[in-house]
Amino acid sequence: MDHQEFIKLYDENVTGIYRYILIRVSSKEAAQDLTSEVFLRTWEYIGQSMAARETAVSIQIKSPRAFFYRVAKNLVVDFYREKAKAPISLDELEVQIPDTENNPAERTSLALEMAPVQRALAGLKDDYRDVIIWHYLDDLSVPEIADVLGKSEGAVRVMLHRGLGSARQLIESGK
Repeated sequence: MDHQEFIKLYDENVTGIYRYILIRVSSKEAAQDLTSEVFLRTWEYIGQSMAARETAVSIQIKSPRAFFYRVAKNLVVDFYREKAKAPISLDELEVQIPDTENNPAERTSLALEMAPVQRALAGLKDDYRDVIIWHYLDDLSVPEIADVLGKSEGAVRVMLHRGLGSARQLIESGK
């Protein structure tokens, strides 16, 4: 993979990676730093892979998008290892509320509708939250999520089903 291909992959994936990390760490500054680190580590890995090819040991990245999310997931885990886990701040999840033509009434209405969903996401197990975010917000396919998690596609479908069921219960109970 050359520099131009990597830049294209960066442009296609940076927003989704940032959104995923922001939802997980609840800090814009930390999310920006970790997002940069995802792409830096991936670029370094590609460089190591190219050097390894010269020594007849080839390292392949099947799905760059899935690889980015795997690195992001690992960095989020490292982030929480270094820092005591803090609850997700619903105030910083505005990335999920699209701009509605700068219409304050529509934006307020949408924010009110999204609040229970955001609370439900915050109340889910990490794995369920991840697969829901990746599948429905970041448009990762089930095979891509399976690649990120190192699980079968069937296991990912079960996680999606259970995660949505748990989210539905949290929304209906108002928690």
